[in-house]
Amino acid sequence: MHSALGSRDQRSAALTAAALLSSGGGALLLDQAFTAISGEPTSVTSTVTGAVIAVLGLSLFRWHAGLPDELWMVFTILMLGTILVLNIATNDTGGGGAQLAFLLPVVYASAFLRPMAAWAVAATAAVTSAVSAFTLIPFERAVGEYPFLFVSIFALNSVLLASGRRQDRLVAQLDALASVDSLTGLATRRALTEKVAAALDVAQDEAPEGTGLMILDVDRFKLINDTLGHPTGDAVLAHLGQVLRTSVRQGDTVARFGGDEFAVLLPGTSAEDAFRRADELRLTIRQRPLTRDGLEVPLTMSVGVAHAPGGRPDLEGLYIAADQALYRAKQDGRDRVELGLVDDVPWHEAGGAGVGGPGGPGGGVS
Repeated sequence: MHSALGSRDQRSAALTAAALLSSGGGALLLDQAFTAISGEPTSVTSTVTGAVIAVLGLSLFRWHAGLPDELWMVFTILMLGTILVLNIATNDTGGGGAQLAFLLPVVYASAFLRPMAAWAVAATAAVTSAVSAFTLIPFERAVGEYPFLFVSIFALNSVLLASGRRQDRLVAQLDALASVDSLTGLATRRALTEKVAAALDVAQDEAPEGTGLMILDVDRFKLINDTLGHPTGDAVLAHLGQVLRTSVRQGDTVARFGGDEFAVLLPGTSAEDAFRRADELRLTIRQRPLTRDGLEVPLTMSVGVAHAPGGRPDLEGLYIAADQALYRAKQDGRDRVELGLVDDVPWHEAGGAGVGGPGGPGGGVS
């Protein structure tokens, strides 16, 4: 769960903060160097502050991972405090430039922090800039200049936050498009992979049965496309997607991998149960052909099932075992189920009823 005072993207916030600190500290050091070259007195406060800020920024490039997410709001508020201290320490009465420096942390916060944190930074900027203005410049001048800065702080924060919300909505829409197959309405391979990884991460005592994965491939799909046309092929895929979606239990995930290949994730399932349910799906598909324009299109699918025991998070192994099992199902005659294990010990017996598995008969081509 994200903190309301945290960042929108912690890595981006950290790297941008590191870049700002490094460049800001470097700029302070360069300013003091040019001041010394010109023969004018330098500021020890500015030199030390610049060195500390630059070192901190360079360190963040290397060690930002694992830092608390709320740190970036604290960092931004400290930036405002640093600007205020430097203004007062150097007695910077330049007005415009000195005061506009308070906008930089506001821009950072509204671009990289969550709204509550960004508003907290904006409020802090309003206070620190007011202290700076009314401390360093004549009161009459401060009264004339500060309202402009005050309005600029909150207007800038509002505009950038609104832009960020639009970007977040666009990203959410793109994520949704990337997670749902447009033809079947099923999950995409990317979305399924994320769910498989989450299922495998479940501790063994929470899911001792383990995780099952089916990969299903339409038998002779190219022949359907070549003889009945691609529109019928698309109708077949949509029909199979509906059959699979309505035939699995609640909590299972059905996905289209691409082409004529589908997958079903079975969390909290033993190897025997995964195999049994895969064969039930295979039989259901045989019993529900596609009817299109008065023509009945018989359908069969070959199924490869893989199983990972509880507490054995092996995503790649699960995919490989299921794919190898599917290959055996195709090679041994199609319209059948084969089971593979993640430890690469296939559970397979030859036989003659279109199924190969634990205690199950094997089969020929249907």
